[in-house]
Amino acid sequence: MMAQTAAGLGRLAAILTVALGCAAARPAVAGSLEFNPIIIDLPAGQHASTLEVMNRGDQPTVVQVEVFAWSQLGDEDRLQPTTDIVVSPPAATIAAGEAQTVRLILHRGDAPKEAFYRVQISELPAPGRPAGVAFLINASLPVFVLPAQRGNPVLAWRAERESNGQTVLVASNTGNREVRISELTVSLPNGAKVKAQSLGQMPYVLPGVERRWRLDGATQPPLGATLSLSATTMSMKPETATVTVASAPPGAPIARTAATAKAP
Repeated sequence: MMAQTAAGLGRLAAILTVALGCAAARPAVAGSLEFNPIIIDLPAGQHASTLEVMNRGDQPTVVQVEVFAWSQLGDEDRLQPTTDIVVSPPAATIAAGEAQTVRLILHRGDAPKEAFYRVQISELPAPGRPAGVAFLINASLPVFVLPAQRGNPVLAWRAERESNGQTVLVASNTGNREVRISELTVSLPNGAKVKAQSLGQMPYVLPGVERRWRLDGATQPPLGATLSLSATTMSMKPETATVTVASAPPGAPIARTAATAKAP
């Protein structure tokens, strides 16, 4: 099977892609389903973990659980089928008010650098439910397989004015660990603060990857303007930087629609 983008995993039924923004230590609720944990770490030497899926609804629900290798290219998150991690059971019917424990088993040895996966939990149409449009949960949770010595992210920021007049903020992660950026605040030369809109669906910048954020069309600073950036990450200290708006290099991709759905 060929690699898919995260946005391309939708089913034919109407699907609600989960936007979970809570802390990793808390269970996350999406529709009638609750997941715990929502971020799964597998330290070096640990080859199994568990995920609990709770049905908080008043009807039985059917879920399918799959694991994909996760990479990023530009503003896209790419998911590739993998046998590195096996889930058991891969599908289950969960009665109302009950929980299903899913076991994740790592079928690869320890590696010198971090590896990235995502667990896809898809709610399937349950037999006997009334016909009609069904809003089904499609949740995507990150799995980090860690090396013995975990590194750190190193972000380099720049601001680019595209040929269409839009300003984008670019973060390049030259470190050897992912960083999660849930919000990016930009301080303009006139003192105003605005939120930049992520062009990626998932709020991570993986090692060796560049991700982009776009300023709203009404708040375009001039070329040469100095911007102050403050990125909200999972650490207690925000990531800050000062950048100068410069012209984007020839042939640079043009920012399209900002992403509206995010995952943990």
